[in-house]
Amino acid sequence: MSETGLVEDLSDQCHRNAEIAEIKFAWIRRSLTGLFMAIVPWAVAIFLLYNG
Repeated sequence: MSETGLVEDLSDQCHRNAEIAEIKFAWIRRSLTGLFMAIVPWAVAIFLLYNG
């Protein structure tokens, strides 16, 4: 492979890794949103358990 081919291959790999990282970050953001939304009913249930 020539130097130009290697640089192009490395560039393609970096671009694909960035795409994968973007997808992972979107799923992490969704999971954290779900986690924070689940804290509210959980806190209410704990409150009712100990004070109800």
